[in-house]
Amino acid sequence: MDVITVPPDVGPWKGAHTMTDEGGLRNISDTAHWVAFYRALESERPDALFRDPFARRLAGERGARITAGTAFANRNAWSFVARTVLFDRFISDAVANGVDMVVNLAAGLDARPYRMTLPSHLQWIEVDLPDLGAPLANPLARAHSGFRFGGVRAL
Repeated sequence: MDVITVPPDVGPWKGAHTMTDEGGLRNISDTAHWVAFYRALESERPDALFRDPFARRLAGERGARITAGTAFANRNAWSFVARTVLFDRFISDAVANGVDMVVNLAAGLDARPYRMTLPSHLQWIEVDLPDLGAPLANPLARAHSGFRFGGVRAL
């Protein structure tokens, strides 16, 4: 499947993905690194509820810096873990019941299609901002498990 890029100066959301907090979140794309860091922390626990072998690499130094400077979220890290567990279950259940396509909106640095066991007939489509495609492409390309994967980069 081809990757489609929509220019950032198109549509009603023009410029809406820029934040002003230079010390923490610089823009909406930073939240992908932040969430990946929490997936890494959970994956490294001996009693982890899931394993994401890609999370630490995807989070990078940026994800660690954001997490270190976000006290509220650090006290509530369980919510990031619960979100991941619940979405894993929703997707597993849907696929087990015959769903043959997943469209992941605001996909961020979600490694789910690479770390979950998914059937070869499944089509997985990710939609997100253009600057989030590159970090996923290199580390996860080798992990592709045989299902049909595509991406759409918007705004």
